[in-house]
Amino acid sequence: MIFLSPSNKKDVKELLKEIKLLMIDFDGTLVEFEKAEKKALKRFLKKHNIKPSKRKEVAKYYDEINKQLWRKFEKKELTLDEVRKSRFLALIEKYCLRGEPEELDKEYLQFLIDCTKTTKKTLLFLEKLREKYKVYIITNGIHYVQVDRLERTGIMNLTDGFVTSEKIGAPKPESDMFNHILEKEHVKPEQAFVVGDSYKADIIGAKKLGIKSCLIIKDKRKRKEFDEKEKPNMIVKSFVEWAKFLLSK
Repeated sequence: MIFLSPSNKKDVKELLKEIKLLMIDFDGTLVEFEKAEKKALKRFLKKHNIKPSKRKEVAKYYDEINKQLWRKFEKKELTLDEVRKSRFLALIEKYCLRGEPEELDKEYLQFLIDCTKTTKKTLLFLEKLREKYKVYIITNGIHYVQVDRLERTGIMNLTDGFVTSEKIGAPKPESDMFNHILEKEHVKPEQAFVVGDSYKADIIGAKKLGIKSCLIIKDKRKRKEFDEKEKPNMIVKSFVEWAKFLLSK
């Protein structure tokens, strides 16, 4: 656990006394998205008769294309529908997959829903946090997919609500999603706390409104130095570590 703004545990604790509302990212924060994505893609490629020797190459290509498209979505350069269609259109063109991109996307997303898991510890600490704070999930994911995944993992019942970029009309780091929850709960920005694993989507989005933030970085090698205006209040290795800190006296 690293404290950046303020730079010590005691002062950060003092800063958090006024917190009433938590906004928690979903993928990569509450669930292991990369594991779910990998398993889902493996099932998808097997169904479409991609040879085992070729699957690693196809999966790598898909991952590269998918990340590029989502970055454009976060910058509002693409719509969500364009992301969904384009990633499978790319696979059709390069690897001659059969089917329409929209249908292939639906197939893959069902596999993703089926492969999504969380941990007992995550559920336990979500439940404990909700006893002390208002808890909302914020996600740039596809609405119907996220609803299904939230329900299947048991996370839905442990929150006060959730907001997706698809329903709100703008992705993180735009302010719309954060403002919607603040207004709904009649909470000031300084009374809220955002946690997530994406600096560009979660932390930048929070800082635009003066909301306190925590960045999850599982791999220490990926940690970097932040400019004074850019840095989150703290960095942790997991959601559970962050939750334990909030719940400690």
